[in-house]
Amino acid sequence: MTLRVEAKSSLAQYEVEMKFLNLNVDDMFRYNKTHQLEEIFRDNLWKESTEIYITKVVSSLDVGGRLPLNPKEKEGVVVRIGGINAFSRDLEDLEREVQPLRNRLPCPRDYKRTSVERLFRSKHFVADWCSFRLISKKDHSDRGTSHGWSDHPYSSISLTSDVFNPQSINLSRRDFAFDFVVSIIIPTTIVGVLSTALTCIMCCNRDGKEKKGD
Repeated sequence: MTLRVEAKSSLAQYEVEMKFLNLNVDDMFRYNKTHQLEEIFRDNLWKESTEIYITKVVSSLDVGGRLPLNPKEKEGVVVRIGGINAFSRDLEDLEREVQPLRNRLPCPRDYKRTSVERLFRSKHFVADWCSFRLISKKDHSDRGTSHGWSDHPYSSISLTSDVFNPQSINLSRRDFAFDFVVSIIIPTTIVGVLSTALTCIMCCNRDGKEKKGD
């Protein structure tokens, strides 16, 4: 496979970041998926942009993703689609539509079907809508923050970085002595008391019958 890289006359100032669950990096280039994805945005979602092209393609594993539990499933690919014009109203509406999904990790594959699902499914793209982001380089230069990375669902690093340092989580220690008493000791004591009482009742009943027989 041969890749030809050409310099762009106008660099993309706006990018759409998406993750696709049913593809690997090599699938994007082997089956002409990059052109199909560009067509979806050019013909439907981002008609206002005079130039649209793929700016980044990277495995989800390289940005903190995990291998799927089923070895037959794809590892997933993260793609950025760049444009030189501002985001269209359709893209902004789509971002608001998937906003409630951002806190779900992992993102259920069929949890949410968006209003534009058919555009991607028709080209055999299975999107992880929890990872959908609109990234503006102008916002980055003005405010000094990279819009879309601070609350990234599976990575806190840029796609251009080769280093992944996961945040450490300090879990508070918990004393399970009380849980042990409640779940083991108390039920065992109750069973013992009931067993003793039942045994006494049966013995007394037996003695009473024997005395009547005498």
